[in-house]
Amino acid sequence: MPRRRPDNSQGNGKGALTEMADNRQPPDVNIGLLALHAATAAMFFFVLQYWGFENSLNLSIVWAVAGALGAAYLSWSQQSRNGGN
Repeated sequence: MPRRRPDNSQGNGKGALTEMADNRQPPDVNIGLLALHAATAAMFFFVLQYWGFENSLNLSIVWAVAGALGAAYLSWSQQSRNGGN
């Protein structure tokens, strides 16, 4: 006798959890808002590092890119969680 998944109550080969996963739509992510967050964070980190802490230009750019990537990820995860916008 084949093993059945615990969420498969109808024996149709797909359980309820699998069907819900198949019906999910990708989240609508506002690319403009994501870019705005990234650019603002990059500017903030660059100014903080270059003029605030008086680091070199190269190190300031590295921090700006790292801050922009972090802000873009946070913006994307928030928009994905809330269904966009």
